[in-house]
Amino acid sequence: MMGVAASKAPRILIVAGEASGDLHAANLIKAARDLHPGLHFFGVGGRRMREAGCDILVPAEDLAVMGLVEVALRYPVIRRAFRTLQKILVGKEPPDLLVLVDYPGFNLRLAKVAHAAGVPVLYYICPKVWAWGRKRIPVLAENVDALACIFPFEPRLFAGTGLDARYVGNPLLDEDRATADRRSYLESLGFDADAPVVGLFPGSRNSEIRYCFATVVETAVRLRDEGVARQFLLPVAPTLQDEQLQPALVETGLDVRLVRDNIYQVASSCDAALCVSGTVTLQAALARTPMAVLYKASPISYAIGRRLVEIDHFSLVNIVG
Repeated sequence: MMGVAASKAPRILIVAGEASGDLHAANLIKAARDLHPGLHFFGVGGRRMREAGCDILVPAEDLAVMGLVEVALRYPVIRRAFRTLQKILVGKEPPDLLVLVDYPGFNLRLAKVAHAAGVPVLYYICPKVWAWGRKRIPVLAENVDALACIFPFEPRLFAGTGLDARYVGNPLLDEDRATADRRSYLESLGFDADAPVVGLFPGSRNSEIRYCFATVVETAVRLRDEGVARQFLLPVAPTLQDEQLQPALVETGLDVRLVRDNIYQVASSCDAALCVSGTVTLQAALARTPMAVLYKASPISYAIGRRLVEIDHFSLVNIVG
C-alpha cells in the first residue's frame, strides 16, 4: 500500500460526498479489510460506510449537492467540512493514505492539500473528465498517486501524463442482485403482481428532490390518470428522509410504496422506471428494466452546465452503451 507505515495500524482517510460514493466506498472498505483486517477508516460518508466500520466525521448528506447555485447555498457547510479534513491532513498525525471517491469539486481541492502535505492519494472512481472539465486531467496527474477507473475507456485519457491510471472494473457488477422473485416481493408490499408497476427513482441529493421530484410525481399522476399504471415503487436513498417525499405524494393520492430495499430488487420488480439521471440508471439497466431518464437543475446551473458539457447524452446508460 502506498506509503503506509508497517509499525502501526494504517489510518486511511476516505471521502465520499454522496449516496453512490457511499455505496462504492463501503464496498471498498469491506474488500480492503478482508485483505488487511487492521485498517482503520475514517472520514466523510453515509450509512453504508458506517455499517462497514468507517468512523464518520462528516455525514455525506451534508455535502450531497450538484450545480453551482446548489453548492453556493450549501457553501458554509461544505467549507466547514473541507477545513475539518484539511486540518487532519496537515496536522501532527496525518493519515497514511487519502482515498477520494468521485465528488471531484470537493475532492480535487482536497487532493492538492494532501499532495502538499506528503500524504499519498488514491482516487477511486475517476472524475468524469470525458464529459466535461478536461482541464482537470493535469490537476489529477499532479496531485494524485493512483487513479482507479471504473470504465475501460478512462485510463487512455491519462496516457502520457505520468499518472498511474488503471481500469479496476465497475463495482456495480459486484453488487447483490434481487433476492426474491417479483411476485413474492410485490405481494409482500400489498401490490397486485399481475398489474403494471412503475419505479420512481428520484435521485439521492436534496437538490434533485427540489428540482426533479415534482416532475417525477406529475408523470406518475399522468400514468395513473391515463390508465397506464396504478402501482408505484419509490426506493428512498440513504441520504434522504421519507418526510421529504411524502407530502407531495399524499396530495396526489398515488398508490406509492416508499422502500429502502435492495435497488436491484426494486428495479427488477418494476415493468418500467422513471429515473433521475445518475448511477441508478446503470443499476436499472443491469436489472434489465426499461427506463426514461430526466434531470433538472436551477436555471443558472443549467445555463452554465450546457456550455461546459462536451457529450450528447446525459444518461450513463447511453454514454457507456
